Amino acid sequence: MKVCEVGFRVYDKEAKEYNRDKEVLLSSDNKIYRIHTITGELQQLKDESLEVEFWIGLRDLDNVKIYEGDIVSFEADSHDMGIIGITGEVAFKNGRFIIKGYEKMFPHYSFYDYVLKDKGIKIIGNIHENPELLGDEE
Repeated sequence: MKVCEVGFRVYDKEAKEYNRDKEVLLSSDNKIYRIHTITGELQQLKDESLEVEFWIGLRDLDNVKIYEGDIVSFEADSHDMGIIGITGEVAFKNGRFIIKGYEKMFPHYSFYDYVLKDKGIKIIGNIHENPELLGDEE
């Protein structure tokens, strides 16, 4: 049997934070809780306030796991236009991980296609804490 490493992180939209120092638990009655590892406090979370982001199975230049919602920067070979700089949010769409905003330019690419062309991927932030890195005015 082949063992696969699976990972995820949870962003709490109400608390505006990741579960970095907290464990997230799913009870048998489908309620979601978190336990603060320092205080031991058990808190029930509202399902609608949570965003689960999965690890895509790859790491960046600094050996940091890349998750959905991460903003990454790297160079890719576009074939038509040569080497181009890409900065974008990692997302899951139509059964594959992509870089948001590049779907039309690379309609058949997944994130893994970019990675094969260049190993220089760097996480520069995430969509919740650093949306300004995408240049979107909100």
